[in-house]
Order: sequence, then structure tokens, then C-alpha cells
Amino acid sequence: MFRVSTWNMRGAMYGTSYFQSVLNESDVCLLTEHWLNENNISFLSTFADNFHLIYSIGINCNKTVKGSGGTAILVRKS
Repeated sequence: MFRVSTWNMRGAMYGTSYFQSVLNESDVCLLTEHWLNENNISFLSTFADNFHLIYSIGINCNKTVKGSGGTAILVRKS
């Protein structure tokens, strides 16, 4: 069975145990509002080493400002 999940994270640093459980049950995971910027986008990879990660960072985010918005698509590697 092919499993797709979506989640409006409202900040990737919150609910990390829930994020891991979503990934465990997903082949594709669509994320919105991860609130990460260029400086900390790699945070998603720490939970998803067996996923391909495609992401966008919110407009007007840089390395020194808290991120806003942002989307990501995680696709299981195998």
C-alpha cells in the first residue's frame, strides 16, 4: 500500500516525536509551515535519513532570522 501524509507543522522544532511517527507510517510526507531557514533546514534530515528531501524556505528568511512558512516533500528512498 502506498501511504501519503500531510502535516502543517507550525514549526519543525515542535512535536518531533509526532513527526517521527508520521514518517514511520509514510511513503511520501508533505509538510507545510516548517519555519526553518537556510541555517537549520538540515534539521529535517536528522529525522528522515531514509527519505529524499525537497524543500522551500519561506520568503524573506535568511540565516539570522527565524524562518516562516516553508514547505517540504519527503519521499521514502526504498
